[in-house]
Amino acid sequence: EKEQLPDKILSGRKCSPQGNLNLRLNDYEKKIILDTLENCQGNKSQAAKILGINRASLYQKLKKYY
Repeated sequence: EKEQLPDKILSGRKCSPQGNLNLRLNDYEKKIILDTLENCQGNKSQAAKILGINRASLYQKLKKYY
C-alpha cells in the first residue's frame, strides 16, 4: 500500500547517488589485487593463485588498471 512506501519515494525525491556501481566495484577489485600483490612481495603467480584467477587474468586486470 502507498502508506508503506518510504517518504523519499512518496515525496518524489530521488535517492542520493553513491556513485556508479561498476566504478566502485573496479576500485574494490583494484585494491584487493594491489593488496594481494603487496602481501606476495610482487609475486604474480602466487597472487593469482590466492585470488583464484590464472596469471593471464591477473595480467589483464593489471593492464586494465594501469
